[in-house]
Amino acid sequence: MIDLSFIVADTLFIASVATIIFYSYVLFVMAFSKTKAFSSTFFRTFIFTGFFDILAIVALEWTRADYLLGFGHQFELGTRLMMAFTGTNFLIHVFGEVLMTLNRYTAACKPMIHQKLWEKVRMKYLYFASVVLSFVAYTEWFLTKCVYEHTVDGWKLIGREEQTLNLILLTAITCPVNLMQSLYDLSVAFNLRNPVVLWIQSQSLQMQLRWGFQTRCISRHIIFARELVEA
Repeated sequence: MIDLSFIVADTLFIASVATIIFYSYVLFVMAFSKTKAFSSTFFRTFIFTGFFDILAIVALEWTRADYLLGFGHQFELGTRLMMAFTGTNFLIHVFGEVLMTLNRYTAACKPMIHQKLWEKVRMKYLYFASVVLSFVAYTEWFLTKCVYEHTVDGWKLIGREEQTLNLILLTAITCPVNLMQSLYDLSVAFNLRNPVVLWIQSQSLQMQLRWGFQTRCISRHIIFARELVEA
């Protein structure tokens, strides 16, 4: 008989359950509230991201429980899916954060076109694309089985089988990037007038100019808002 008493006293488990309950309550209020503000693109993206955040917490707790208790081969498929969900939900979360950041940027720096701009964006398609791309990115996690070892105390989760596809993709991405960085460093060190290097430098300069303009724009809006509050 497995003693589950230590799980009840586990701080991380209690914190995760409390987070799920509170987070679910917040999302429920936002989703069914009649307040117009909660129907905006920002809060709809927040609700979309929050739903997958809750699933990620559940997936993490399942995985952690398997490491502690050792569910065994009969639950291998469930553990494999939960491990994959920790990765897919993370990518969905990042995508949602990027959308919310862009939304706040246009609201602060492009207030005249903010409303019309986001009304034209088909958010449902973006949400669907983020889910599909996240699952495609972690395809191998869904296909790679978990490995268990039988011990005196029962089954113990060791990890995953060898993941050759991830190593190939990592090498295919890392090598060209490192090669380009090396060529760029050599060109700068020896002052070589390479068209590619000149293009990279020009793009870097443009990004610095744009960032400087955006920073000044945000600063002006902050000062203007502060003056309104003080008035």
